[in-house]
Amino acid sequence: MAFINRLKHGMDLTKFKADQLVRINQVQTEINERRDRIGSIHRQLATTALDLHRRGSLSNPELTDLCLAIDGLNRVIAEKESLIAAIRVEPAPQYLEPALPAPANPCRSCGSGAPAGAEFCPNCGLPIPQSFSSSTQEE
Repeated sequence: MAFINRLKHGMDLTKFKADQLVRINQVQTEINERRDRIGSIHRQLATTALDLHRRGSLSNPELTDLCLAIDGLNRVIAEKESLIAAIRVEPAPQYLEPALPAPANPCRSCGSGAPAGAEFCPNCGLPIPQSFSSSTQEE
């Protein structure tokens, strides 16, 4: 039974780690999308600045709007990176050995427990004497 419980715990731990990795990858994808958008804005900023410079009419409001967009995306990236850090430190489920019930009927020879009503010890095979009260109740 302990082997099955450990196997179940191993499966639970594997599932937890897989879920954790999926969530990290989802957040990382969101970060990458925003970084791509920053790259696009950088190119737009450069093109806009060059065009304005070439025309001799470089104005701050257009550049300010683009810079504000980059600042906003950088804030979102910082939040997403904090989320990844929080996911990485989540505690994994712990294995707890299940408490076994006390033997219902201990064997007088080897001491191992036998289920109530058992006639023979499942460990050593010797007969388990039935108490007077249990034999009278069965009749």
